[in-house]
Amino acid sequence: MLGNEFGQGIDVSYTMGYGMNMIEGCNIVGGMEGIATHVSDSEIAHNTVSRTEMHGIAMTEMSMGMIAGNEVAGAVGAGIACVDQSMCMIEDNHVAGTKPDRTSPGLERSAGYGIVSDYKAQAELQDNELVGNAGRVGVFAGAEVTDPD
Repeated sequence: MLGNEFGQGIDVSYTMGYGMNMIEGCNIVGGMEGIATHVSDSEIAHNTVSRTEMHGIAMTEMSMGMIAGNEVAGAVGAGIACVDQSMCMIEDNHVAGTKPDRTSPGLERSAGYGIVSDYKAQAELQDNELVGNAGRVGVFAGAEVTDPD
């Protein structure tokens, strides 16, 4: 997806009620979003996502599920995002080198957070390794984060 600023590596949309989706063992480089879910029950595990322009991994629009054991590197905006009333368990991920998106008007991307919870989302964090990101964890617009670490 390098050179395709609007591309998405994997997009799972509107599958709520059809069972759990599993996105596992993928390698995604470039594009706007590496992996994105919308209104879906999903497990996103053991993937490598790098050099994206918006989110490395995003669980959005009332999605529910687990984001675990992934490697996200060099994203612009946010490494992992739980957004728009989604419920996310974010565990054992390595997120490194997230850069601020200076062109974004939104606070959730303009600071380069490793993990973001935005707009009434609920993110439960456990054992994530956040290294060299411009920001660590961002929480916005009525979202929640629980982090026992």
